Amino acid sequence: MNCKQGDLAIIVRSKAGNEGRLCTVLEMLGENPFYDGFPWNFRDGPCWLIEYAGTPAFDNFGQKYKRAPIPDAWLRPIRDPGEDAQDETLQWLPVPSRETEAA
Repeated sequence: MNCKQGDLAIIVRSKAGNEGRLCTVLEMLGENPFYDGFPWNFRDGPCWLIEYAGTPAFDNFGQKYKRAPIPDAWLRPIRDPGEDAQDETLQWLPVPSRETEAA
């Protein structure tokens, strides 16, 4: 799981163009949840109920929603990674070195 309840997260994938939107992760809904009167079949794993930060977001039908289900795989949490966090950039770039000016 990428997220946990209460996380602030960024949407990295969306069928309705909501990539880059910030949201709050509210509660786990499970696989293919039935929410707001109809089933949400994403086929991308367990879903969270999220609340969009700021203005409501659009779905594929042009409706505006403040809350909606979204698969965990489509979210990236924004939180303090802790003391033993690794910089992912160092996995594909060399460790930076200090440059000195030539005399």
